[in-house]
Amino acid sequence: MRETWVVAENILAMFLVLLVGYVARRRNMIDTAVGRVLAAFTTDVALPALIFTQMLTVVNRTALAAAWPATVVSCVVLTLGGVVGWACWRMFCDRSKAPTFIFVVAIGNWIYLPLPIMQALYGADGVRILFLSNAGAQVVLWTGALAVLKGGKIGRESIIGLATNAGMIATIVGIVAAVLLPHPLMGGWPMWATVGGNAVLKAMKMVGDLTVPLSLVVIGVQLGSLSYAAVRPGRAVVGVCLLRLIVTPAVVGTLMWLSLRLSVRLDLQLDHVLIMVMFLVGTMPVAISCSVMADVFAHEGPFAAQCIFYTTLVSIVTVPVAFWAFKAVM
Repeated sequence: MRETWVVAENILAMFLVLLVGYVARRRNMIDTAVGRVLAAFTTDVALPALIFTQMLTVVNRTALAAAWPATVVSCVVLTLGGVVGWACWRMFCDRSKAPTFIFVVAIGNWIYLPLPIMQALYGADGVRILFLSNAGAQVVLWTGALAVLKGGKIGRESIIGLATNAGMIATIVGIVAAVLLPHPLMGGWPMWATVGGNAVLKAMKMVGDLTVPLSLVVIGVQLGSLSYAAVRPGRAVVGVCLLRLIVTPAVVGTLMWLSLRLSVRLDLQLDHVLIMVMFLVGTMPVAISCSVMADVFAHEGPFAAQCIFYTTLVSIVTVPVAFWAFKAVM
């Protein structure tokens, strides 16, 4: 039960930070242009710095061999969300909105919101699994999910987006550095080089530590840019909340439960932390990046922003309840 309260505490704290961004935008302390700059900085600078420094800390050859399935499982988790959205969109929206509806149901927040929870519950193991899952999530985002958003087309944007994604590059470079370079990283170097190298890593860590609070403020700024009329939820938003926060966790949890039972019968060992981390990823609200991508590729940015706001709000209740229920069943 204590772990459930840890989840609830972290979700609530993050939503309060989101409200700071919302209020700041409403009071014109941060305008929309500044919000876009902060979003770009978070995605292209702070997050890669966080991923790289965390990889150096939590990844080694033994840990990588145990945790690499997270990449595959994250693909499955996001794909299951897309299947749920595809199966149910007719109940909540018309055909013109269907691609964006399916997209936001599929793409839960797999990094920003789960990170503080994984750190609190599972320490280095949870962080390692979460960041290794980033590679699989990025592949799904820039291939299948983007194709759905664009009406079934995979174009140059998919390949370019995946190849140039700063988070993906940081994941790969961080794994290579953690596995191949000596530990400690500056071991055997001259003192001046050791001091300089450590200073760079500490600076990267300080920038990386901005990732979660900045990302939450950015969500609030995006939502604060909408009119009050636009914020009012319609049938489609209610559908996204239901499918993203209740149906998808139920489907992911059932698959995890069946996998665990099958592994027992086959005398295989499944990593308990991997199962719990990936289930929690499956319970998360709509990802921050959905708003920008929906605006660029489907001109549905306001709808995606609404979905981010309401799923994040409702997740204060649904994520702890889903986590408690899953632990009880497991």
